[in-house]
Amino acid sequence: MGDLLRLGYGRPGLRHSQTTPSWNVLHRAQILRQDQAFRVSNNTRLSSLQYLSVHQALADLAQFIHYIKSDAFEGGQYKSGRVVVVGCSYAGSMATWMRQTYPHLVDAAFSDSGPVLAQEAYPEYMTIVIKAIRERGGEACLDSISEGMKQLVKMLATIAKAKELSKMFNTCTPVQSSPPQDMTAFLEKIEDSFNELVQKSKNIPAACAVLTNASVSSPVRRLANYITSWSSKPCVDIRYTGRAPDYMNTSYDSENYAARLWMYQTCVEFGWYPISTSAHEPYFPRVPLEYYLQHCKDYFSEDFNEEQLRRGVQQTNIMFGGLKHRPDHLISVSGTHDPWSALAPNSSHARRNSPVYVIPGVAHCKAIRGPENGDSRELRNARRVVVNFMHNNIHRPIPLSDATYIQVTPVLLGLALVVLY
Repeated sequence: MGDLLRLGYGRPGLRHSQTTPSWNVLHRAQILRQDQAFRVSNNTRLSSLQYLSVHQALADLAQFIHYIKSDAFEGGQYKSGRVVVVGCSYAGSMATWMRQTYPHLVDAAFSDSGPVLAQEAYPEYMTIVIKAIRERGGEACLDSISEGMKQLVKMLATIAKAKELSKMFNTCTPVQSSPPQDMTAFLEKIEDSFNELVQKSKNIPAACAVLTNASVSSPVRRLANYITSWSSKPCVDIRYTGRAPDYMNTSYDSENYAARLWMYQTCVEFGWYPISTSAHEPYFPRVPLEYYLQHCKDYFSEDFNEEQLRRGVQQTNIMFGGLKHRPDHLISVSGTHDPWSALAPNSSHARRNSPVYVIPGVAHCKAIRGPENGDSRELRNARRVVVNFMHNNIHRPIPLSDATYIQVTPVLLGLALVVLY
């Protein structure tokens, strides 16, 4: 939804891509992909970021649709074409809002795992992570995580034990309990590993095998073994300031410039911060909302405050209706193991010509992807239903085999625009 909290963007720009076999089932189609990024200036300084908003993104796409359906584009070839928008994660949110805001330009939409309710703090994220680990890895796995975290927090209280943690977790800098932000950043790094495990539908049983390995007697050492195996870096950077260069670099030449753009939008429009609270403490220590709000101050402006975020979240929900309003000619899919599903529609929000499918045991952005070994019957059926729904909204029902799938964009957050002609 990039990394897990910040849901980084794909690369910028709009380009043609080859028609995929699944959409050929619908009709002759051209697929154009708009990766969610904005380049109205030469940098990402705060003065330029005033143009960065979901409303502007939707308006830009509306202008683009208007253009490709005009005589000025390829001799008017697409003038009478119909338009479908497809996306997952934040691009799924945009697909929903595009159909809602510009129904005269968008004929149908498909949103996979798209959150639509803006919310400052989002503790439900960690609740779903814990649920998924319990259901796929077992209670013993969660117990081991809990014991490991308890030992870790206890060891942080003494300098000697903290040094042991530095070696155990292969940290780039010594582990210490001060400054407090470094302590929280260390805990967040550990939580992120489990967030990624669940959201990206990685091998939870394999991770739990490491976490419950009986040949390693210490729970905190088992936890360290898992964290070091998860990280692809030479060492684990646990400093609060460790990520600052990525988020404070205002050049588009920065490899991670998109992370800065997304962080800004969470600060002013969406929130969606996956805090951990007392309810999660048996397994994960608290990472409060204030920790994430400090990012907004440090990376953008000292003048930023929680009230600004609250107003932005309220405005987003007023504009789009959150979970209270749902456009027609839209199909939404999410999974019970998707940490973002609590902010996405469920079956109670479905209505005529606007169905919602919640797939048991499925994680983030799985319906939009091609088939994989181990896909459940429910997931395969959902893919068929989506294609059939889109076709019904444009042409007529078609027979679909088990092999039919949707694979519109390889970029997690790329928004695909499908023009049928």
